[in-house]
Amino acid sequence: MNCLIIEDEKLSREALFALCDKVGGMTVEAVENVVDARKILSQKTFDLVLLDIGLPDINGVEFLRIGMSLPPVIIISSNEKYALEAFELDVVDYLKKPVSLSRFIQAIDRFKARTAIVESTVKSEKEENIFVKSEGKIIRIPLDDLLVLESMRDYVIFRMEKGKHLVHTTMKNVEEQLKDDDRFIRVHRSFIINRSQISDIQENSVLVHSHVIPVSRSHRSILMEKIKFI
Repeated sequence: MNCLIIEDEKLSREALFALCDKVGGMTVEAVENVVDARKILSQKTFDLVLLDIGLPDINGVEFLRIGMSLPPVIIISSNEKYALEAFELDVVDYLKKPVSLSRFIQAIDRFKARTAIVESTVKSEKEENIFVKSEGKIIRIPLDDLLVLESMRDYVIFRMEKGKHLVHTTMKNVEEQLKDDDRFIRVHRSFIINRSQISDIQENSVLVHSHVIPVSRSHRSILMEKIKFI
């Protein structure tokens, strides 16, 4: 498990490092402010963020609100002032300093339970439907209605003719779950399409309903092999 600590106080950082070490199985990095956090989150993938509320310049809750896609977050705070607001932003847990080992383990177990759901967000139901977890709900999507899957860092957008869902998972995970369904073809590093929904194919793109999807050179031959034409 890759974990990022965002904490400006040295002693608190050291305490969190020690807790992570006692839990085991965690690779941990730390930054002291939001600027450094945004930079490292844009460069690396983390499974979990331990976020201090009392950061310099911008507090932890404000950081959650700025719109950056974040992994699951456990809040660390010296008071409970922001607890309700934080849970409204779907944090995994809210820990009050100083954090005991038992309470930290409880939070990590809660994270693992949530992750287990995320990792199974794409499940087949008689190969006709998939279930995705989006915005706190588990949603059924008929495979025939699914047009395009688009990768966005740690998320995948499931696009239908009417609407879309943002799901915290990886394209690799989705591709693995759909590998036995020949309707779905990967045409680009960031795109999987439903070939039954293709309108036309150009040299470097494919039209899926109203969505123009790029086709990479390495994936074009695979696409053409699966398309029957006269």
